[in-house]
Amino acid sequence: MDSNQLTTLPEGLFDGLGSLELLALSKSQLTMLPEDLFYGLENLKSLRFSNNQFTTLSRGLFAVARNP
Repeated sequence: MDSNQLTTLPEGLFDGLGSLELLALSKSQLTMLPEDLFYGLENLKSLRFSNNQFTTLSRGLFAVARNP
């Protein structure tokens, strides 16, 4: 998903992708990410999201459980 014009990603986008090992979100226009975006990605070994437009990241972004 590198090098695109996305500014945000929808909540639940990666639901059901527990075997995903590499996720590349670099060189985009992302300004924010939903709080539980990476929940359920138990096998994720590499996450790349450099060169975006983030000013802050949500505290729960890498939570191991969904917030109620």
